[in-house]
Amino acid sequence: MFFVCFRRLLFLLSAFLISVVYAQSSKEPSDINKQVETYMNSLDCVYSRFFQIRENKGYSGNFWLRKYDGLANVRIEYTEGLKQNILIHGDKVIINDGKKKKTLSISRTPVFSVLSGKLDLSKENTEIIENSNEILRLKIKAYKSGELTLLFSKYKTTRNIQALEGWIFFDGKSETLFTFDPDTWSVKDKRKTPLKIFNID
Repeated sequence: MFFVCFRRLLFLLSAFLISVVYAQSSKEPSDINKQVETYMNSLDCVYSRFFQIRENKGYSGNFWLRKYDGLANVRIEYTEGLKQNILIHGDKVIINDGKKKKTLSISRTPVFSVLSGKLDLSKENTEIIENSNEILRLKIKAYKSGELTLLFSKYKTTRNIQALEGWIFFDGKSETLFTFDPDTWSVKDKRKTPLKIFNID
C-alpha cells in the first residue's frame, strides 16, 4: 500500500514540475487569496493520514490539528520511513526523534505558520500556479526561508475550495511534497483529535 501511494506521489510531483498550461478562473487574485485565507483560518479540527516525498524518499504517518484556547496545535507522527514526531503548540515547534528534542520558533517553519489560523496573504507575494474547475495551486513566494505552494481540491459546481490536498515546500535546494490521504481526511470531528494527542511530554 505504501509503495502504491509513493508512486502516486512521484507522479503528482512530476506533473506539477512539468505543467505549463492550466485553466484560469475569472476571479481576481485578491479574491482567490481571500478564499484561501478564509478556508485555512477556518480549519480548527483535522485528522488525516499523510504521505511525504523529499529527495526521492517516501514517508507516511498521521496528522492532527486542533485549535483551542486561541492557539493552533499540530502533531505530525511518522510511522514509515522516519522515526520522528513534530508538535506545534502556539508559537513553538518541538521535534522529537526519540533521542532528543529540538525546539524551533514557528517563524522558521512556514507550513505551521499557514496552519496557525492567522494567515494574511495581503502581506505575502503570491502567485496562482493553477486554478481550474477542480484544482487550485497557490504559491507563496519567498515565504520566510523558501516557497510554499498550497494544493486544494475544489467543488465542481461552485469552484470554491473543497479541501486542502497538501503542499509543496521549496527551501532553495530541494522540494518536499506533503499530501493528505483523501480516504482518511476528516474535519470537525473532535473525537479524532483528542487533546491528549498534543501533550508536551
